Amino acid sequence: MLDYPIRVLHVVSKMSFGGVQSFIMNYYRHIDRSRVQFDFVVQSTEKGEFDEEIIMLGGRIHRIAPLYIDRKHFTIDLEALLTSCPEYRIIHTHQNFMNIVPLAIAKQRRIPVRISHSHSNYRATSISKTLQRAIFRKSIRFFATDCLACSKSSGKWLYGSSFGKHDNDAVIHNAIDLDHFTFNQEIRREIRNKLSIQDKYAIMHVGMFSPVKNHGFLLEIFNEFHKQNERSVLVLVGDGKGRATIEDKIHRLDLDEFVLLLGIRNDIPHLLMGADCFVFPSANEGFPVAVVEAQATGVPCLVSKEAVPPETNITGNVHFLSINDNPKYWANRIFSLSDGFVRRDMSELVTSSGYDIKTESEKLENFYVKMAKKG
Repeated sequence: MLDYPIRVLHVVSKMSFGGVQSFIMNYYRHIDRSRVQFDFVVQSTEKGEFDEEIIMLGGRIHRIAPLYIDRKHFTIDLEALLTSCPEYRIIHTHQNFMNIVPLAIAKQRRIPVRISHSHSNYRATSISKTLQRAIFRKSIRFFATDCLACSKSSGKWLYGSSFGKHDNDAVIHNAIDLDHFTFNQEIRREIRNKLSIQDKYAIMHVGMFSPVKNHGFLLEIFNEFHKQNERSVLVLVGDGKGRATIEDKIHRLDLDEFVLLLGIRNDIPHLLMGADCFVFPSANEGFPVAVVEAQATGVPCLVSKEAVPPETNITGNVHFLSINDNPKYWANRIFSLSDGFVRRDMSELVTSSGYDIKTESEKLENFYVKMAKKG
């Protein structure tokens, strides 16, 4: 007999705003928490943006030494936690190639269900990194009982070309709450009025200010587009250490009047409804949930074919361009999309493709219960 709720221990760096954290929280909010409860290992003494919500939902937060900085004390802390909390029979790790460390510790402590999760897809930057990845792929299945990924390409990136051929492999979609993202014309009018962009063509991007998001290239794209359409604005949602660099480039391109820096927002569904085009020229991604969210609101998307996997195109509204193409080419494609595009409800397509959080959270919940019974 299982004791409910089953407590799943998620290993993350910090529960702050980010793609992985948003993925976990989307599922956490929608699972039946009388059956499955989430707890978190975080590797920071700093408070994360989701900490208060986690406590409110009944979760626990365990703070231990950071793996990337102090592997020795990370090991000591995690071993002590698993020893003192025997209720944890499932550990779910979200640190890509570093998953092997907490999973090895969990196996040594006889945790029966050990899940590795892939959320990325970026190239190795050195021979040593390439070698480390090869070793990981050869050994991960010795420590993990289950290998999950946000997409097929992300799975093959972390686990190798055999991903999907094993019974314990699965893709867990970066699903969203369609109740929030289904297009509404009245909301579109309201948000455009609030931003004072009623008669402007609004290009939007959502992402933290970091090099992989390629904001510099995005500004060059917008600069070229703005030359063709002076009644246009670029709406940037997010924040991060690279913000000052981007602000400096905005000023150098003389675009201060036409770029809206909105910071971190909790009304992204409304902002997407107010946008006319979503541009996402990332250098690296796993499976960007922002592109799914944008599609759900019916906005056309231009994305980097080097970073964004083809399976993100669940509505036919995603257009893949190379970040090696010049900014003017991207601008011309945006301009061509602006002519005669008709917005429509995409909720049925998003649901049938497996990205409705209500349906997908029930699947994940049942997966945890099934694994707990096996364990």
